[in-house]
Amino acid sequence: MTDLRLPKPTERLAGCVWLPRFAAKVRLHHAGELEGDYLLAFCHPRAMDGRFLDHFGLDKDATLAAIRGARTDEELAQWFTSAAGVTPDRIEAWNKFAPRIGSPGQPGERELTYMLRRIYPDGAPPDALKSSFDAILWDERQSSES
Repeated sequence: MTDLRLPKPTERLAGCVWLPRFAAKVRLHHAGELEGDYLLAFCHPRAMDGRFLDHFGLDKDATLAAIRGARTDEELAQWFTSAAGVTPDRIEAWNKFAPRIGSPGQPGERELTYMLRRIYPDGAPPDALKSSFDAILWDERQSSES
């Protein structure tokens, strides 16, 4: 897989985690450079992108077009914060919810288990990976060290 150097899932734009990473993935997808497991999960309703879109009530096609059309992060932040389903309270709720996705007993637990088995068929990564954010941060740190 290509080393994409995506923003960390915890990075924020318009005060919102995941938005910078999602925007980078959209741009890579549009350029035909998103591949592998990133492409498999791209905007999938049960993956992080899909949960992000659903949480804010964002239309996938309109959101992809807005991200591709934004010339700067400031333009993207302005578009995002003006969307009907985006409020400071919804952003705060997302910022609390998103880092727990995939954790035991939380939405995405089954999907994270599947992805970990797919990525590590010969053995799981450390037991410390308790959420999707943990897994992404650990996996991409390992990739950058190799």
